[in-house]
Amino acid sequence: MEAVGGGVGVAAMLSLAATPVALALIGLWWLRAAPSPRSYYDAALTTVLFLVATSRVLSPQYLVWVIGIAAVILSVRRDRPGPTQRPAALLVMVAALLTGVMYPWMELDYSWTGALPGTLVLVLRNLVFLAAAVTSYVQLWRATRRPARVRDEQGVQAAVPAS
Repeated sequence: MEAVGGGVGVAAMLSLAATPVALALIGLWWLRAAPSPRSYYDAALTTVLFLVATSRVLSPQYLVWVIGIAAVILSVRRDRPGPTQRPAALLVMVAALLTGVMYPWMELDYSWTGALPGTLVLVLRNLVFLAAAVTSYVQLWRATRRPARVRDEQGVQAAVPAS
């Protein structure tokens, strides 16, 4: 849906500012992570979700990129216990389903007239997509947390019992 009216310029600027913030969050994750081989699939999903979610246009074609990575996430076996990207991948599939409802069946309903049913589906799709991005990052952060011993080797003195 094309946004017109007051506040559109501010929304566009926020979108532009959100992209480097999202990339900084990925960088922060990378600096403190203890990744496993599976983590790279997870990081790919999170990164693409962030880039698509912060773009000024959430075109239906963009979901093809995310669906492909989500399919890999859903097909790769977990190699260690803990958080997984499965919830985020499932939210991506829900967003794709809502996109399938919007295009082409509701396209004429909201694209030019702003009719309520189509607009609600579009807003719901965007909120589900945003929830997928946030969920993905939180799960990535939790799944790659360094164990206490690894953190200790990085310069923090461990509490070792005296012999």
